[in-house]
Amino acid sequence: APGACALLSTPEFNTDNFRIFPNPLNGNILYYTADESLTVKVFDILGKEVFSRQKAADDNHIDVSNLKAGVYIVQFTSPSTGAKVIKKLIKQ
Repeated sequence: APGACALLSTPEFNTDNFRIFPNPLNGNILYYTADESLTVKVFDILGKEVFSRQKAADDNHIDVSNLKAGVYIVQFTSPSTGAKVIKKLIKQ
């Protein structure tokens, strides 16, 4: 119909309940997210990438026990939408 507009549905990266835990941590980062694969990157406080991995939808943790104590930035990216969630992480 003239002037009609179709709505397009795009999958969104649900950030409402997104969290990483435990934080501060001693071993693993566990995170909750939507059922989709994610790219996970960890950066030190100077911005150097110290970890990067593609994670499957059913894989809800990453092992960062090899990182030194300090403050890190964890970036989760949805490959399907490009949406990002960035969290601060304290490693004890």
